[in-house]
Amino acid sequence: MRCGFSILIAFLLLAVCVRATPPNIVFIMADDLGWRDVGCYGNDFIETPNLDQLAKEGMRFTQAYQQTVCSPSRAALLTGMHPARLGITDYLGPQAGEKFLDPKLETINERLKEAGYVSGLIGKWHLTGNYAEGKGSPDKHGWDEVICSETGYIGGGSYFYPYKHITGITAKLGENEYLTDRLNLEACNFIKKNKEKSFFLYLSHYGVHTVLSAKEALIQKYEGKPQAGTRTGAGSDKNNPVLAAMIESVDEGVGKIRQTLEELGLTKNTLIIFTSDNGGEAVRVSRDGNLIPSVTSVAPLRGGKSHLYEGGIRVPLIVSWPGITPNASVCASPVNGLDWYPTLLAVAGLTARGPQPMDGRGIIGALHNPADNTQQPMVWHYPLEKPHFLGGRSADAIRDGDWKLIEFFDSGKSELYNLTTDPSEQHDLASTMTDKADEMRLKLLAWRQSVKVEAPKRWHFLQNDHLKIGINLNAGACIGWLSSMNDPEKNVLDTFDPGRYVQQSYYGNEDGSNWNGQPWRYNGVQGGDWHGLPSTVLEFKSETPTTLYAKTKPRHWTTSKLLEDMIMEEWITLEGPLAHVKFKMTYTGTLNHKAHHQELPAFFVEPEFNTLAYVEKEPWKNTPLTRKKLGPPPPNQYIKLAEHWAAWLNADDYGVGIYTPICDDATCYHVADSDSGCSYIAPFKTMALTPGLVFEYDSFISIGKIQQLREWFTALHLHNTP
Repeated sequence: MRCGFSILIAFLLLAVCVRATPPNIVFIMADDLGWRDVGCYGNDFIETPNLDQLAKEGMRFTQAYQQTVCSPSRAALLTGMHPARLGITDYLGPQAGEKFLDPKLETINERLKEAGYVSGLIGKWHLTGNYAEGKGSPDKHGWDEVICSETGYIGGGSYFYPYKHITGITAKLGENEYLTDRLNLEACNFIKKNKEKSFFLYLSHYGVHTVLSAKEALIQKYEGKPQAGTRTGAGSDKNNPVLAAMIESVDEGVGKIRQTLEELGLTKNTLIIFTSDNGGEAVRVSRDGNLIPSVTSVAPLRGGKSHLYEGGIRVPLIVSWPGITPNASVCASPVNGLDWYPTLLAVAGLTARGPQPMDGRGIIGALHNPADNTQQPMVWHYPLEKPHFLGGRSADAIRDGDWKLIEFFDSGKSELYNLTTDPSEQHDLASTMTDKADEMRLKLLAWRQSVKVEAPKRWHFLQNDHLKIGINLNAGACIGWLSSMNDPEKNVLDTFDPGRYVQQSYYGNEDGSNWNGQPWRYNGVQGGDWHGLPSTVLEFKSETPTTLYAKTKPRHWTTSKLLEDMIMEEWITLEGPLAHVKFKMTYTGTLNHKAHHQELPAFFVEPEFNTLAYVEKEPWKNTPLTRKKLGPPPPNQYIKLAEHWAAWLNADDYGVGIYTPICDDATCYHVADSDSGCSYIAPFKTMALTPGLVFEYDSFISIGKIQQLREWFTALHLHNTP
């Protein structure tokens, strides 16, 4: 049955592709239109008869997604690439700096030219970046016509002529011309002008983005409805008359476009797509820092624009393609804004080509048959330096089948939801379904690695006059930063091993886990597993600029499992040129291991520190140092630490050292490979994992010339020796 249906789809696609003129494409995107702001999605206040009719004659999607804010969504639509690849993960406002849509990329309008399409952009672009420089302006992206597109930042709104953000145009609809009406007029004129050709029209509305502004007669119409709120916009009013009037103007344009197509005899050969760039503005931050209702409703979904909850990323999507989309059909298959690039290529009879990645999937099958449920995981990457003014937080999210995981970078916490049983995302299952949560985290990690992006590190810094030390709270509160106050922005540590950095770990007996095809051991690691899944920070406090305490539930380094029977704690104190780190491991399980060498702790530094200096003989007598320049692989080497310390040095004899008083040997290596370069040392201690074990030890780390390091560690040894 499935095979037969696939053959039918292929036949229909072939029929489309061999037409003398491929179908016209009208892509209409509203700005900040909420999931329930349209009548056919359940809104009984706002009147959208033309969109409702479009749904009756086409297909309505109930699980269509975009990005959290507009610039990333538009970049995804136009390039077919995840915006994380482009570095456009937030809206390009005044803070955009050098970010813009690179003209070297092939946008969908440029590809459609190969099939004979003439293309027109009418309205919002929002991918220029710095408007004064104009490096990403639409005229550099191959449009045949660019009409009424902004020449300045549009965030403040300007819906009546003269438009503050669009220069060089005069009114065509009178002195009080309304911008949405003007865009609708230009869209119809573009269709009339190009009626003899195949055309791609991208009508990109500025409405219904706040600041809200609409035609007074329409506002009064909605104010006269019994269920109307006030026109002020914020607060508890969900039936906002100004918002409703703005949406009706967008809807009127849909009707005028369809009327123009009908008059020109183009209806049957035109694909119309209507959607929004992100969720509606449903919540915003109040003066006291709480989330309060804003101008629209996305019920029963949670959140709104800038949030990775469903209300921020799920959008209305209506598609009408006569002869292809069944009338009044409803598709529940999850689709994504990234999917339109490959879909429109297929519509035009074109195929994807390298080297530009294609992150979406074609949804031609769903357009023919709403029951088609072919899907792939969807990922959102939304790193923020500070929370969005509408309440969105720095986070990533992944949806795979019924499941959705949100990983918050600002807290290190994750939330897990089953969207089939809990579309409102009210029941977080992350703590009860830990295996599923970890499975989703691993998929999210794999995606980040595939597109070469990283989760932001959440740093807490300690510093004195000598040292600056950073604790990465999103990696089990382990140390990931060490620098001298002479150069505080140069981190000498390397994150080659995402699970360990500088902290304790424990290697026990073989437990059946697997590492590169070999049996491994019980191995709790404070930072996280070798993939980079973080351990859980149970408690964290830093009462002074030079001290902190952290309590962590570690992960097994190879299997990623959280170890319920182990707790790891650390106390860090800056003492002059030394960072004193005290570690404690408490084991409450039942394993009874034989004694093994354990790493206490792992210590990774940048590849420039490639020479190891230490004392191998005659301890504490100022004997000559042993120096080893390690590598090439296999790099592991065993060394004897007569003075319980070692230092990694660069060519200037400057380096970083670690002193662990209870350890007199270590393993170390150096890899110079450009992708995985690191210098590493792990002092050893022979110990066994037994029920009730409590193990504590101290380490000291510092930065300086080798002679300074040696003097500091020697003085420390003499001070602590009876």
